[in-house]
This record gives sequence, C-alpha cells and structure tokens, in this order.
Amino acid sequence: MFNEAKKRNIEKIEKEITPTFSPRLNPRSRDIDRQIPNEEKQTKRTDIIYGYAEKYSKHKEDLKQFYGQKGKEDLLFEPKLNDKSIKMA
Repeated sequence: MFNEAKKRNIEKIEKEITPTFSPRLNPRSRDIDRQIPNEEKQTKRTDIIYGYAEKYSKHKEDLKQFYGQKGKEDLLFEPKLNDKSIKMA
C-alpha cells in the first residue's frame, strides 16, 4: 500500500515536471544548421546569428559613411516643373 501511494506520488510529480512545451525551430535556424559543417556544429546558433548582426551593422555604417561623404547636395530632391505649371502659378 505504501509503495502504491509512493508510486502514484512520483508519477504525479513527474507529470508536473515534464514540460508540455515543445519548441520548434524557425526556417532561418534550420538554414543555418544546414550551412554549418559537421565539425563546427559545436558553435552555438546564437553566436552565428550575432555574427550576422555584426556584419549587417558594419555594412550599415559603411553605407552611412559613403553617403555622408557624397554630400547633402547630391541627395536633395528637386522636382522638375514643366512650363505650364510655372505659368499657372
């Protein structure tokens, strides 16, 4: 009798502890897993994603510097007006 009660108690605890959530990998994570060679699988996926983020932020900074050097005059919008609209004003 004691063993049955203890067994039920253990089963109840195990049922409470067992997670009901089963995580799913998104497609981007699966693509990253496919690209990594087997010997490099020990690298964490988050480290790889942070590496991509660093590359992206460096690329953004490079673009900002490029367009900053280009000058603001080249980037201004100047609409072209036709002769009829000038005469109407």
